[in-house]
Amino acid sequence: MEPFKTFCLKEFFLIISLILIGSHAYADQNLIPESDINVLEGITVTAQKTEQNAQDVGISITTFTEQDIKELAITYPKDIANHIPNVQVIKTALPFFSIRGMGVNEFAPNTDSPVAIHIDEIYQSKAFQITGALFDIERIEVLKGPQGTLFGRNTTGGSVNFTTKKPTLEHEAGITLGYSRFDRKETEGYISGPINNNLLGRLSGYAHQSSEGPSQNSFTGDDLGKLDVFAVRGQLLWLPDDESALLLNVHGGEDNSELMAYGVRGTYDAAVFPGTLQPCSAYFTKSFSENSPGCVLPSGTAGADDDPYTANVNRANKLNDESYGASLRYSTDFSWATLTSITAYEYYKRDMHEDDDGSPIIAFEVDWFNELNEYTQEIRLSSRNRDGWSWLLGIFFEHDDLDVVNVLDTAEHPLPTFNGLTIATSYRQSNDSIALFGQTEYPFMTNWTLITGLRYTREKIHFDGITQAQLAASPTLGQENKLSSPLLTLAKRDDFHETQNISFKLGMNYQPYSNQLYYGSVSSGFKSGGFNGGFAFSTEEFSEYKPEEILAFEIGSKITLLNQNLQINTSAFYYQVTNPQLNADGPTPPSLITTNADSSQHIGAEVEAWWHPLRGLDIKLNLGWLDAEYGDFFILGQNQEGNEVVNSPEWTLSSLIRYEYPLSNGMKLISLADASYRSDRHLESSNILTAREPGYWLVNARLALATSNNEFEIGIWGKNITNEKYRHYVNDVATLGVVGDLWDEPFTYGIDVSYQF
Repeated sequence: MEPFKTFCLKEFFLIISLILIGSHAYADQNLIPESDINVLEGITVTAQKTEQNAQDVGISITTFTEQDIKELAITYPKDIANHIPNVQVIKTALPFFSIRGMGVNEFAPNTDSPVAIHIDEIYQSKAFQITGALFDIERIEVLKGPQGTLFGRNTTGGSVNFTTKKPTLEHEAGITLGYSRFDRKETEGYISGPINNNLLGRLSGYAHQSSEGPSQNSFTGDDLGKLDVFAVRGQLLWLPDDESALLLNVHGGEDNSELMAYGVRGTYDAAVFPGTLQPCSAYFTKSFSENSPGCVLPSGTAGADDDPYTANVNRANKLNDESYGASLRYSTDFSWATLTSITAYEYYKRDMHEDDDGSPIIAFEVDWFNELNEYTQEIRLSSRNRDGWSWLLGIFFEHDDLDVVNVLDTAEHPLPTFNGLTIATSYRQSNDSIALFGQTEYPFMTNWTLITGLRYTREKIHFDGITQAQLAASPTLGQENKLSSPLLTLAKRDDFHETQNISFKLGMNYQPYSNQLYYGSVSSGFKSGGFNGGFAFSTEEFSEYKPEEILAFEIGSKITLLNQNLQINTSAFYYQVTNPQLNADGPTPPSLITTNADSSQHIGAEVEAWWHPLRGLDIKLNLGWLDAEYGDFFILGQNQEGNEVVNSPEWTLSSLIRYEYPLSNGMKLISLADASYRSDRHLESSNILTAREPGYWLVNARLALATSNNEFEIGIWGKNITNEKYRHYVNDVATLGVVGDLWDEPFTYGIDVSYQF
């Protein structure tokens, strides 16, 4: 196996080299006259806290502009991953990103992702905070690798940064209306402009509703997966003088949607059910499906069929979320530096019900209640980039309080341990994090720049939790889903976890010509430890897990060729991770806990190419290769060393072709098609057969008619037009008789109309 992996890597870099050599030769021959085509436009990013051309930044970064977001129909976090090599997203109520294998396979709400999420530079500590944020977006930046010496919160995997549109100097407004399959109606609008000479404002909003859904419930006859979400954002920008700016951002929203139902496979052997609850023989085979012969659910019935979009449940997976927040960003320029202060508060209440048993009885149903109050403060001082030398110093503080009540209802489950009981794990977790960070870029020789960065972080977590049980026949759940009549205490823990860390970055950029950048870096990062926030049926399962630490090596290049009509960006990386955090079976099934492997190793490479051969024609091709494996960790006494890291396909590929054709009367036709591929991957750390997802292709397309100034546009589109069926998440709880499969949506199509004035 190792020689094969080595061969693949050598072959990969050989292909990159041939592309680069051939491109240089092609450029030297001037086969494409510059006057015949438009050059590629530079994309401005703020990945290093200052505006730069993305091709001048020595970081592996992928950027989506406002146009990309619209034409690629990016409406959910998972849509981003389809267009970036070695990036995945688990599409659940907790949409966790995984970059180069650095991610989590988790449902515990107190888990912080190794990939940081920032909205307008504000760190979002919990995954559920971004579910309603994707509207009125100017730019999305995805940064790979540890990010700590430039950002307030340290991460091991990377950072996904959303930048919203800001108030404008001139009056403008716009509205977009969309209608798509499943009776989905989408409305987004904004109004922006000056209020007086020094004050600008912007108000934007978003609503998405539907009366139908992708899943059908055979028990009630209803659709499942209906949408009901809205959000609003108001901004005031005060410009007291030419050097200062004060931006107030107030936002909020609600999400009362339904999630798609799980496709549930029964695991109990019908021949001995209910006296003996042992797995059926098909459970151990690749052919295990929803209606495998001899396999039944906790209700004693087999699955209805193998259609992932049908269910037979007594309740829908329903959200009842609300959020609001505010931030104040102040910046002022001195003659020698810029001072920036960002103060923010975020509130989020998540109240969700899941029916996980796939049957009309109450055998395995979960209610999740989370309430988050988060406060952050960041202060930065950065240079004015004189003489090519730049530096940044910052301090960051975060405090968040998270209240959680997880309720498991097993009133009609045949397992004697759970039959007739309602079990709740509740806790309060508070986190205080403070960090000092800084980075410099110093041009020590012609065309050479030395990058150094350092960060000190201290985090302290207080966890106070308890698991109790009551008879299911007791009165209904009280306020915030708390048990009304606790009968028994199963687990209890009140403890602190404290972490201190010093991480660094050392890098080098070499830019021999304005169209070529070569870079290399070694950096470290960490993710704080903490306490298991899932269900704990014993005090032992209120376990403490260790901090995750990474040492990352990366080399890369960014080259523009063919008279600025071809960009080829390449990178190769090696990660050595100590104590990677993962989700695994706990000591007493069916508990799942957050724990650590002793190590993991990640090696890979990526190519991102963008070619503009003709006026109006753009072609993009991205390719990623990844080999990521765990070291020692144990599940129920069995060593899992050598398991593939969760959600880490070996190959990722995406391609896009876009053509803009001018018509008469000031109109243009825009056509776009894209395709992406993910090779097979494991969706649980145990690499269990039931959670192995085969490789799949996704194909999308869009056709639009627009005015040449983009004032008006009407478009039709299709997503997953080959109707590929694939899973984002698998929850194997064979002890309780089910394997839950979370499928992505089938073929969807729609129309949208936008007008700006």
